[in-house]
Amino acid sequence: MLVTSDAATQERVYRAIKATLVRGEFAAGARLEISSLAKRYGASQTPVREVLGRLVGEGLVEHREEGGYRFCLLDAERLRDLYFWNAQHLLAALHVVREPVVVRALEPLRTRTAAAPIDQVALIAQIFQAIGDATGNAEFSERIRNANERLQGFRMAEIELFADTTLETSRLLALGRFNVQKNVRRKIMYYHRRRIEHAAQIIAAITS
Repeated sequence: MLVTSDAATQERVYRAIKATLVRGEFAAGARLEISSLAKRYGASQTPVREVLGRLVGEGLVEHREEGGYRFCLLDAERLRDLYFWNAQHLLAALHVVREPVVVRALEPLRTRTAAAPIDQVALIAQIFQAIGDATGNAEFSERIRNANERLQGFRMAEIELFADTTLETSRLLALGRFNVQKNVRRKIMYYHRRRIEHAAQIIAAITS
């Protein structure tokens, strides 16, 4: 019979480990040691193991064939699929949101500065999440949030590969006065198309 850890402890450990992954403290593909995580978060190995299993279901963690877990590392084909999937959700969200709502959602982010790589990654996630949340549809919000979490490690590698990510982010937030939705859609398509074309190089930057 399996023994389930205390629910409060498991939830605490879940939130802590997930936050650590999303902040980019582990590189994509990094091995996640159950004993080390248990010590770090002041818990036994049982809730840590259960949390890692839960994160496997969310696509953030992989169970290794040889045993143990690692922060999810996709191959180039799967990464292309994830970029495409994210782009389609964002474009669909923009299709159902009225232009003034898009402007209100993105306007607060236009004054943000993001010099450090981790801040650039956070700002991209905030832009995309704002678009999803603007729909008022919980499914859009949840799907885009999950994609942001899964792409965190890859976005760090993008910054190493592309020299102009800060400018690229600024352009995403340059809404213009007319045809805002059309402009944002075009920039989102370019952003994701570029990454789809360079998926193999992004993977190489992580694994080299």
